[in-house]
Amino acid sequence: MAMALAAVVAIEHTILTAAWHLLAEGVCYQDPGVDYYLRKNPDRQKNNAINRLHALGYNVTLTLTANASRTPFSD
Repeated sequence: MAMALAAVVAIEHTILTAAWHLLAEGVCYQDPGVDYYLRKNPDRQKNNAINRLHALGYNVTLTLTANASRTPFSD
């Protein structure tokens, strides 16, 4: 029960910190988007996908396509 309470307090702290920054700086919240983590660290996402496929029993070989960029979603 104590761990659940600690998790709730941590989430409350995160929300209050975000609200404070929004109010103190007078800015509106901008959602980072559904591809935030892909843009932030594409290699990590690639490795996670490979590991999930390995866990399902697949061998994976990746090749970069000719029209692919190393930084997806860089619009």
